[in-house]
Amino acid sequence: MLKRAFSIVIVAGLLALVAAAPAAAVPAVTGEFDVPGLGNNNKLVQGPDGNMWVTLDGNARDVARITPAGQVKEFDLGAATLPSGITVGPEGKLWITVDAGVISFEVGDPEKSKKLFEIADIGTQHSIVLGPDKNLWVATNDKVLRIPPADPTKFTKFEFPGLAPKDIDVAGSRLVIADSKRILEVSTAGIAIGEHKILNQSQGVAGNPNGQYAYSQPTEEPREFGVITPGLAPVVTTVTGKDPFGVALGSDGAYWAPEFNSDGLLRITPAGVVTGLTGFAKNSAPRQIAAGPNNTLWVTLEMTKKVGRVSGLEPPKVVSPPPPPAVKPETKIERGPKGKKGTTRKLGKAKFKFSSTDPTAGFECRLLKLTKPGRKAQGSATPKQKPRATPFKPCKSPKAYWLPVGRYRFEVRAVNVAGADPTPAKRSFHVVRILPKRTSH
Repeated sequence: MLKRAFSIVIVAGLLALVAAAPAAAVPAVTGEFDVPGLGNNNKLVQGPDGNMWVTLDGNARDVARITPAGQVKEFDLGAATLPSGITVGPEGKLWITVDAGVISFEVGDPEKSKKLFEIADIGTQHSIVLGPDKNLWVATNDKVLRIPPADPTKFTKFEFPGLAPKDIDVAGSRLVIADSKRILEVSTAGIAIGEHKILNQSQGVAGNPNGQYAYSQPTEEPREFGVITPGLAPVVTTVTGKDPFGVALGSDGAYWAPEFNSDGLLRITPAGVVTGLTGFAKNSAPRQIAAGPNNTLWVTLEMTKKVGRVSGLEPPKVVSPPPPPAVKPETKIERGPKGKKGTTRKLGKAKFKFSSTDPTAGFECRLLKLTKPGRKAQGSATPKQKPRATPFKPCKSPKAYWLPVGRYRFEVRAVNVAGADPTPAKRSFHVVRILPKRTSH
């Protein structure tokens, strides 16, 4: 059963933060840059060079490079049809989809390095992503293609009759596809492993490495901006009257979608709380979005043929759990004399082996000389056996002593950051002289 929130009120001009602690920066629009070849529904990606790359609709240019400072340069890749999807391959090249094919190119020299691979199975709708298996995955009409970057001609086709994809992304170990009236989940074996039903056509989907993903549904009221978490009930927030389109995971840990109608963005947290941000030029019509360098978002502005930059996303603070409380170690004597220890020499050897419940602990030992039974021990008012005052000193296992005849008690305690074992391990023993047997004549 879906959990639905009430329609939201978008806060103009700033982002209502949900974190308890104040953020160091508030996201804001910090630039809009002319991209003449920009058209309808062009997608973006951050390239391996740290620049943003966007597909174009211009007749003479197919992609544009936008530096973090907003400098724009367009390139002709010789595409016969309008490119749509764009992604970074495992080898560091950029890949775009066109009708009946894919094109790869190097960011250093796109026009000289371009390569077209004809794949007739790619229809008129196409989007591309690098999968968790390091293959390229293209969602297109009625099918999903797995394309090895080393040889795109050896692609594998998986049939999904009726599939009308608008976007594809990776969520954990699976692929997620924005489809008509559902978000389809597909394994890297090309098998449908789940779906989330929606009212109408989704336009965007963005996954999180932890397996969660967010999607937009701007086609039919009540329009939706939802979050799906594996194993939990979907959290679907209605955004009546809004028009969330492409979706991207921001460096702040939330999902963002351009809001076509308000010249701004919508933001949804992993828990499903929706807020908003405005600031793009009036009637600019934000459409697609991607995360960029230095905690930024980059947004295509369809009507003004610009790409906008949003800065100031604050990455979530990672709070390490407190270390478990330190526990004083316990000590055990594994081996050593007890009772009588006989010797035929003037000195007898007493050797002890000991251990601790904390393998990182050190040890302290002491050997106490005991008075004879029935005699008053030094410093004692009773006739019981009483050790002389002897301090503990650092030691290692095994510990050996050469001792004359007498009564002794060996004590050892383990020591760690929490302190010393309050109940040292003890072993009492008596070194006695054994006279050699006399031989008779």
